[in-house]
Amino acid sequence: MKTLVNFVQSVKGCQFGNIEYISDGGIPKKVISGVVTKLVKAQIQFNYNYANAVNNRLANSGCEANFEADKLPWGEWLIPNKVITHKDSLYIRYYDYEGAKVESIWFVDGKPATSEQMDIIVGYLRSKNTDSKKQAEYGLTKHQVKPKVVKAVNILSLTLSGKTYKRDYRVAL
Repeated sequence: MKTLVNFVQSVKGCQFGNIEYISDGGIPKKVISGVVTKLVKAQIQFNYNYANAVNNRLANSGCEANFEADKLPWGEWLIPNKVITHKDSLYIRYYDYEGAKVESIWFVDGKPATSEQMDIIVGYLRSKNTDSKKQAEYGLTKHQVKPKVVKAVNILSLTLSGKTYKRDYRVAL
């Protein structure tokens, strides 16, 4: 992971880029039987300051820009706005942005999800409210800032500042 950390550490300023990673999907076994995973390919924003981003959006919507971010709910910053460390694992922080292309390919027990399984997955995801209550309390109810984290070992590729990191598949996971 050292090369990924070095890669993101070298990124200067807020950047738009692309990420590709695998994830457990976050679907509980009580919702769907089997092991659910997903492959995500997304356009992202990186090295963004959360509090500044929320305050900029508050100001643009005519609200007072006095938002203060809480501490991370888990983990600690290894590299502020870029890398979080938690329980001997590294996580990369990035942000969704409006209009970005995001493709998720879902699998159940290693096979592409059937249309019936996708109906269950999509229904579950739609039932989850992902809005920030704290941002809403400050007046930001639309176009909220959406931070995301992905475990570094799950990243297949990351492109930022015209450079690309690709995971070395020869390394055992």
